[in-house]
Amino acid sequence: MGLQALVQYGDVCVDVGANVGTFVQRFKRYGAGDIWAIEPDPRCDEFLRREVPADHIVSMALGDHEFATGDPLVFR
Repeated sequence: MGLQALVQYGDVCVDVGANVGTFVQRFKRYGAGDIWAIEPDPRCDEFLRREVPADHIVSMALGDHEFATGDPLVFR
């Protein structure tokens, strides 16, 4: 089963680790209604904001390791 069979018109789709938005573009082409792109790399984030039709772009990553302060790993 391909991605197109899973995405229905109006769906909310999330691309975690969106990179340059390959899946975001597919989601849009397949009729997704609300698309979220999550990408922590500043270079990819800049490209996404300029070139990719995502409804929401989140510049953040979460990890399961902690900093020396005990805070969870969060990039913004």
